[in-house]
Amino acid sequence: MCAVDLNAQFSDQHLGSRPIPRNLQILLELQRKGTSQLRTMGITFLESNRLPRLIESECEGRDDLEGIVRASVAGAMRDMSRMIGFVGEFGEGNALGYWFGPDHLSIETAPLISFGEKDRFSIIPGQGIVEAVLVVASAGSAEKFGGLRKYLENVGLSVLAPTLADIRQPHVSTSPQTVYQQLIQSYRADLSAAFEPDAGSPVNIMTTHR
Repeated sequence: MCAVDLNAQFSDQHLGSRPIPRNLQILLELQRKGTSQLRTMGITFLESNRLPRLIESECEGRDDLEGIVRASVAGAMRDMSRMIGFVGEFGEGNALGYWFGPDHLSIETAPLISFGEKDRFSIIPGQGIVEAVLVVASAGSAEKFGGLRKYLENVGLSVLAPTLADIRQPHVSTSPQTVYQQLIQSYRADLSAAFEPDAGSPVNIMTTHR
């Protein structure tokens, strides 16, 4: 399958058919070519019709949760997945994606977010996918940032920030973590009201749909 077909497929599967930014296209092409330097950055882009494994697990219901709590977290994550363009994974299974949010931001203005550490969504510093990738891959090391920045520029990627210290935190009007917590609380309230304890038979709340 040619790169154009693969990019169209990626857009449909992971970005809600939004156009793929040129910098992300280059990163995807590097991965498809098996570029070793990209692998050392510890980031894998999703090249199949799936969510990051951690997000899939949350949507199905975490094994360490039970009852209404489990159903609430699963429902909230499914709703969150409709507001995020998940594009990759990094570290110990952390998810990487564009935060479109309830405001339906364009892909040009959407910040990059992660989910994983302490089950939290976090805005990744940087403007666009390349700066976000550099922040994740450099793990706070200015020296590593400089080396990776030089490599990415050599393969045709544009990096505006000259140093790690110049990376800025994107402004968001709606925090993904706040939205996520609000969704969990909303599901818990709905489920608790629907299944108040009574003398009848137990009900499987996982079959309940919002």
